[in-house]
Amino acid sequence: MAASGASFDYTTDVQRLMDDLKDWLKDVDQTVTPTPSVVSMVEAYGTLCRELNDRLRRCQEFLRLNLWSAAIQLSEIEPNLPDRFSHLSFEDLRPELMDRCSRYEILLETPPTLLEDIYGELNDGYEHHLPLERLFAKNRLLALRRVPLKDRLKAARTLLSRDGRATFWEDDVIGFERARIDEIKEEASRANAEGDKGILEDLLEELRSPNWIEVPKNSLIDGMKTAISRTDHMESRERLPELTESLRAQWEYWGRSFQESNPLELSRNSNWLTVVKMLNEWFDTAETVGVLTTDPLYRQVVPIDEAVRPLEKAAQQAIQQADAIQRLRAALRDPSAKRSRLESLYAEASRWTLVPIDLKEAYDRRMKSLWWRGNWERVLGVGLILVMVLAGIAFAVFTNS
Repeated sequence: MAASGASFDYTTDVQRLMDDLKDWLKDVDQTVTPTPSVVSMVEAYGTLCRELNDRLRRCQEFLRLNLWSAAIQLSEIEPNLPDRFSHLSFEDLRPELMDRCSRYEILLETPPTLLEDIYGELNDGYEHHLPLERLFAKNRLLALRRVPLKDRLKAARTLLSRDGRATFWEDDVIGFERARIDEIKEEASRANAEGDKGILEDLLEELRSPNWIEVPKNSLIDGMKTAISRTDHMESRERLPELTESLRAQWEYWGRSFQESNPLELSRNSNWLTVVKMLNEWFDTAETVGVLTTDPLYRQVVPIDEAVRPLEKAAQQAIQQADAIQRLRAALRDPSAKRSRLESLYAEASRWTLVPIDLKEAYDRRMKSLWWRGNWERVLGVGLILVMVLAGIAFAVFTNS
């Protein structure tokens, strides 16, 4: 044991206290009464244990209220509670300490047992709290910086999902949600007045999110849909004159070449496909905004539509015929193709126009070949019968002569 007098305050130097106390407990005790230094050590140890247990009980009160952060903050105040608990805990020598205190019970007060069960709860709090510390810090920072409510709501929802032991986060989230609903109404009103469809769609997506604890009212969602539809109508009406002029310019430039083109080649022409797409878009937009047949824009587009539709029909027929001819050629190259399939494909290929000569000749040859393949036994049988009849007639003539 290190030399020390009874006047030394062991509560000011925990490490020295524990070193001297362990030395005393490990030595053979041959004294009748404890020395003043031993009394000082044991009293200091008991005082520190009581102080530590008092802090542990206060931490437990916070833990019972799910105030994990407060409990951990209390334990971190100097002297650090986990460090102090580690210093004062020595399970291997505690029975010897209890025995000697019992032996000198008049002079030595038995130190209280450390509240290990509460310390275990506090350790669980550390394990639960530390992974969330960055989220807590972020939430505090968002509050200090007065960031948009949408971001604070997102942070609170994250804490609610991660910190299941704290019940107050749900109240925070609900409070943020109600305030956010009021904000959404104001933002939607401004966006509707400005015709900003993008903002309205973003707000509608937020309202439809499954993350709400208090689900937004259907009336608010329906109102947002109506505003978006109204904005669509306005945008379509504003776009229609531009689309009409663009379509008219395209037709004036390409219309003559379209009318002179081969239907199959026309179906593959990128400029033609662009005009057809623009024409379909124009009529879809006109239907959305309710354009009347007396509208000047409608009168500009109708002649183009009347010229395009027959060409479009011819191009579609050309594609179908080319496809049918291609399938017939492939079938004629297939030695396993049956007669019924070839007949069906030929009828499809000749539906709109004449089949190419080379393809018709190949088809005729194949059909003759299939006919002979299926009827050669019958033809041979008839031939044999005729030969026999002629032979009988010849024999009869010969015998009569």
